[in-house]
Amino acid sequence: MVLDLYCQVHDASAERKTAANLLVLLENVIAMVQDEWGAIVIVIVTDASGECRKAQRFLGRKYPYIIVLDCYGHQACI
Repeated sequence: MVLDLYCQVHDASAERKTAANLLVLLENVIAMVQDEWGAIVIVIVTDASGECRKAQRFLGRKYPYIIVLDCYGHQACI
């Protein structure tokens, strides 16, 4: 069974949109999913911006078992 769940929303409108800041947010969500839900994160989908892509690279190096993808809607120019 596959579940499509949204686990957390964060208002970053007043924050700098850097890869380092996004990486912290993503790691917080990974920890929350593992600790509170008892689940293993295997895929993360982010926006396709340059800073998101940089955060994806950092995340992939730190968690090589997690598949990190760009948003398909942005890739397809929807």
